Amino acid sequence: MTIKISEKEEIKKAIANLEENEITKYTFKGEDSHLQSLNESQKIAATQIEGNYLVLAGPGAGKTHTLLYRVIHMINNGVSAQEICIVTFTRKAANQLKHRIKKINPEIELGFIGTIHALAYTLISRGLSPKYRLIDPEDDKMVLKLAIAESEKQLPPKTKLATLHKIFDYKSLKMISMEQALIEMNKEELKENDLEKIYESYQNYKKDNGYINYSDAILLACGADRGNLKYLMVDEFQDTDPSQLNMFRALKFPNVMAIGDDFQSIYSFRGADNKIILKFGEYFEDAKLIKLNINYRSNRDIVNLENFITNTSDYGYRKNLEPFNIKDSNPVEYYDYNKSRMTFIFDKIKEFVKQDSEETIAIIYRYNNSKYVIEPFLIQEKIDYVVYGGLRLLERKHIKDMFALLLANKDKNDFIPYMRSLMLLDGVGEVSAKKLIKNNMKSSKENVKELRTLLFTEYEDIQKFIADAKKYYLSLESVITKANYTKEEMADDFNLIAELAKNYNDISNFISDIILDGTTDKWSSKEKKARVVLTTIHSSKGLEFDEVHFLYDAQLEYDVEKKEENRRLFYTAISRAANKLYIYDSWGRNTIDSIITDFLTERPTITYEEVAKQNKILKEETIIKDTAIIDTNDMQDRNISNTSNKKNKGLLKKLFSIIKK
Repeated sequence: MTIKISEKEEIKKAIANLEENEITKYTFKGEDSHLQSLNESQKIAATQIEGNYLVLAGPGAGKTHTLLYRVIHMINNGVSAQEICIVTFTRKAANQLKHRIKKINPEIELGFIGTIHALAYTLISRGLSPKYRLIDPEDDKMVLKLAIAESEKQLPPKTKLATLHKIFDYKSLKMISMEQALIEMNKEELKENDLEKIYESYQNYKKDNGYINYSDAILLACGADRGNLKYLMVDEFQDTDPSQLNMFRALKFPNVMAIGDDFQSIYSFRGADNKIILKFGEYFEDAKLIKLNINYRSNRDIVNLENFITNTSDYGYRKNLEPFNIKDSNPVEYYDYNKSRMTFIFDKIKEFVKQDSEETIAIIYRYNNSKYVIEPFLIQEKIDYVVYGGLRLLERKHIKDMFALLLANKDKNDFIPYMRSLMLLDGVGEVSAKKLIKNNMKSSKENVKELRTLLFTEYEDIQKFIADAKKYYLSLESVITKANYTKEEMADDFNLIAELAKNYNDISNFISDIILDGTTDKWSSKEKKARVVLTTIHSSKGLEFDEVHFLYDAQLEYDVEKKEENRRLFYTAISRAANKLYIYDSWGRNTIDSIITDFLTERPTITYEEVAKQNKILKEETIIKDTAIIDTNDMQDRNISNTSNKKNKGLLKKLFSIIKK
């Protein structure tokens, strides 16, 4: 959504007001031996009990570690565990936190720990009739389908059920009109009135049949009794959407601590609104700010870059991150992102996987099509890899279908791929497929005859087969409508297979090397975690890698909000790197000073080179005075200690005061 001029000033004012209430000194005077593993800023956060706080946690700042020890500190200082409520972004995060709390003190039983949807249902379940059932998103889609059928409504032309479900869900999360939802989701071609009628039928169907989805649960929880719960902690607060904020405020917790990083707010397409964390002080009375600014993950040059990216924005809190490791550092390298550069990336991957190490290398991109050049290389070189934010090429259904067609073409005695090929036909199940195999696919039906032509033609050229199979497969409307990929995406994947096949003169060799070998564990080990990761920026959030190659797709934007979202995506991607970071720009730029203009409405007052010159102290060795033993679970078994060199901090303050100006 576009930031209006008046709102621009409101945001800047809200940020400035909260930053005036920042707590920077550790003043707790009681027994704190249980906090010995925390650094000073972490101790500040962990020892605040009563009141409202926003804890800004930069990348690798140990926010989970801090949250964990705040719980321990609160209980040690008389707070009942049953009064503590922790909301996490995922169930996995909640389970990990539960495990770590139990490891320290098995007797602790918190009042609540889990996702916001679980909290909402827990609170409202006391007052609901037993017939009401919480349904997950997949069941919710089925309910929408049934509601449309029962009301005799029709899906808009060329619109999938999943698309309609996303629109309705987005409308609920953002608490906006149908018209506004269509505008923000770029679906203005759909008729608002038609969708309103379907939405009404859908809501009535849920009510009549006793179903509530996740959004309904949050809405209903706004009037719920929170019982004994008194202290609310919200992790990943930057991902909060308006309906969730409404619920938090309606529950009127007397003590709220929100933890997050405003510059890692990248889920706007799911309804998250980064302005919520920026206006925290307006939503929660007498709020205070605490910053966790020691970065235990990344080297000095990467941290300097993170600071430059964030501190040239008017729409975020000043980070002023300090790297824990100030000694050895690998400078960030910039390259033109084009096909010729792929050879360089391939060489880096090969070099990396040869090392006898548990470390990981990641190729990070915004859009999945960016990995199309890389994936065939990994398959060809037999390099094990994982994909976050999607499936590996050879695991996708349409690719398996393509290979089934090829295997059936080469050998009609290969029963399984032959069966799979026949069951692609509309109306053909296991029984009828067996009959077709038995009579050698003799049939008067046009769809069977078309498939028989493909399967019984002798192909000498694998490229010709792939072209024919691709054309055939994309014509199967019954298959395409059920697919999780668009026609264009499937066509791109088939083109990748064609690229792979260019290295083979013999079809049998391709089958043996790519299809049969590629689906066994010969090069895809399940016992050892793959060290090469292909991931979207969104799927990389919360992860870290020793080496990162970031494929940056530059985009020309005029809208302030879109520019700022691009900045946050850039920041999230680069902050995944621990030791080495390579940035490939699609416009061929090779300095951060030229790239930063993508995110600015005004030119920066200081360049990255100027920052680096004034930051020389970070290149010198310093004496580590204050030691902090960080939980090995949180810092991945690294023994790290905190630095508090006064000269260091003085120069840093001077440096960032220049940036602020």
